[in-house]
Amino acid sequence: KVLTEILIPIDEHGEMLINFMGYPSSASFGTTSTYPVRSYSRYASAPPGSDPETWDNTLGMANKIVMLGAFSQGMAEDQKPTPFGLMFGVEIHANAVNTILMGNFLRYAPFWLSLLILFGMVMLTAFVTGRLSTVWSLVALVVVLALYFGAVLVLFDYYAYILTLSAPLIGAFLCFL
Repeated sequence: KVLTEILIPIDEHGEMLINFMGYPSSASFGTTSTYPVRSYSRYASAPPGSDPETWDNTLGMANKIVMLGAFSQGMAEDQKPTPFGLMFGVEIHANAVNTILMGNFLRYAPFWLSLLILFGMVMLTAFVTGRLSTVWSLVALVVVLALYFGAVLVLFDYYAYILTLSAPLIGAFLCFL
């Protein structure tokens, strides 16, 4: 589709949350990769020529976004921590470009919603523990916490929406204690 502009949600520091698509890619043959990895030396040693019809299919780059960067241990100190483990900088940039092109931006829940959820979880726990025995209160607490955890996962996976997880869980648990 053709867009006249893309609005990228950034914070007050000009930073964007990257929606990572998967585990780090590997340049090794036969391994699964989130993004295709090709050796630059393969292109540099045998330039494909000016006629795209004669190019090897594995070397083709027509209508592709190509990113160049270090992708080998010891080549550069370019590995950074991500939610999927260490990734090279060029792959982090590929994930950022993918987030922008797909429009799959991550969004934090507003602060007031996080406070409302925290208040609701603590009040629900207080209400339940005041009316049930300790054992049944613990069972109810575990069920409520599991349901909240599931809701947080579903909202993140399907709607790219980030809810605070730790504060409501800790608040409800401390209220139970």
